Amino acid sequence: MKNVMAIALAWTGLALLGGCAGTPPQSGGIPGVLAPEAKLELVREGFGFTEGPLPAADGGIYFTDIPAARVHRLDAQGAITV
Repeated sequence: MKNVMAIALAWTGLALLGGCAGTPPQSGGIPGVLAPEAKLELVREGFGFTEGPLPAADGGIYFTDIPAARVHRLDAQGAITV
């Protein structure tokens, strides 16, 4: 589960923040954060312009979609709620 959240956090930081679409970049790892063999997975696309991420104590990740004026939460199972 921790690896899933690390992947989600890394992907959120790399792709969702700019509202990027398409195939996620290949991982080279981030020392102390993301293992080199970890696979990045696109959770969802279609956001206007996102900022964050902010990790929660329960393993969730909060991020905002500025144009939509919404705060989203990505849970440990990969579900996104407003």
